[in-house]
Amino acid sequence: MRTSTFVTTAAALLSGVVQGYLQTIGLPQTIKPGDVWDAPVTTAIMQPRQDLMIWGIGDTSSVYAGSISREFHRTNLRQELSGGYNDTIPNISIPESLNLAPGEYGIQAVILEWAGAANTPSLETWFWNVTIGDVTSEERVWQSAHGVNSKRCNLV
Repeated sequence: MRTSTFVTTAAALLSGVVQGYLQTIGLPQTIKPGDVWDAPVTTAIMQPRQDLMIWGIGDTSSVYAGSISREFHRTNLRQELSGGYNDTIPNISIPESLNLAPGEYGIQAVILEWAGAANTPSLETWFWNVTIGDVTSEERVWQSAHGVNSKRCNLV
């Protein structure tokens, strides 16, 4: 009986640790609206726990933490990520219909997730400075989960 209780308690406590989370995400430095691109990611542990990632773009002076400005894409991370350490969020595109003039912009992604033994909801925000231009570059702008452009809060 004691062993069973110990195993159950340990599993409940570790369930939040065993689930994975995003560590780094790379976006193209320059993006041409209408082009389709992928965002390489690294995860801390093999099992993705995030659920929905909403992408937005706006003027860098008007985008603040939690704001996505003009939404341009949604990603269901549980469906898109394979669970490997190195992974890719595929098929992202900024629609030409947003009529963005060439120049500097801020892209912000807001992630809604449920994690841990009690499925605690939380929000994560990630922010990148990018350039809207005539061609999508291979050069990446990387952000880290522990960087100044990433914030996380539990919704308790």
